Amino acid sequence: MSPDNPNPTENSQQLLDEAEALIWGLLDENIDAASTQRLEKLLANSEVRQRYVQCVELHSDLQELFNEPQQKPKSPVLGSLSDFFPPTGFPAQPGINTPPPLAE
Repeated sequence: MSPDNPNPTENSQQLLDEAEALIWGLLDENIDAASTQRLEKLLANSEVRQRYVQCVELHSDLQELFNEPQQKPKSPVLGSLSDFFPPTGFPAQPGINTPPPLAE
């Protein structure tokens, strides 16, 4: 091919490679204003938008997989009850919640 008419497949791959580098910079919060503007221009391309969605989905999946599980916030009123009572029920108290003896 002549230099005046470059390979469109090669150009498309270069465009996607550049876009992906910028996308990961954005997702990793490591991107400057000029790169953000460049990414915005590249997002006019439908293939770049598809790659953006793929990268965001992968980023989200990886965060979910590798982040430590978040503890559910405890209720300020009843949140500590599970610290005192087993999840299967209240502790047995003689005469209050014990079943009567079986008759023979």
